[in-house]
Amino acid sequence: MDQAARAFNSALNMLARRSRSVGELRQKLADKGFSREEVTATIDRLLALGFLDDGRLAGQLAESLMRNRRMVGGRLRLELKKRRIPDPLIEAVCEQAAAECDRLSLLREIMASRYPDFDFNAATDREKRRVVGFLQRRGFHLSEILDNLRQRDCL
Repeated sequence: MDQAARAFNSALNMLARRSRSVGELRQKLADKGFSREEVTATIDRLLALGFLDDGRLAGQLAESLMRNRRMVGGRLRLELKKRRIPDPLIEAVCEQAAAECDRLSLLREIMASRYPDFDFNAATDREKRRVVGFLQRRGFHLSEILDNLRQRDCL
């Protein structure tokens, strides 16, 4: 089997495990020692066959991360960037996600499921920092978090 066929088979094996962006796959193949020409030919072939689609991947990933109540806003952008999704595509997907997502409802769902009995007034400083930090790491702004706590009559 020649190197081009090995590169293609290696790429298919990687894609069988999980979806990858063009950038991720390009880096993985380069890390395996395939030449630039072999990597480019493999990527082009996979694109032509429809096995690679950064737009579809970014949309599915954003939806999944938001649906599973894991990430919004800046955190979502960072996760997409980590997957080597191109910046213009990240912005487009995040704008669409922001239009479709009610951040306040999502924040309330997270609070209800993760911290159902959280009482800001009764909590220690450490507990407050833990809850606020958790929500900030998910991409919520401090003002959103504090507004939610106020609406829960916690402040």
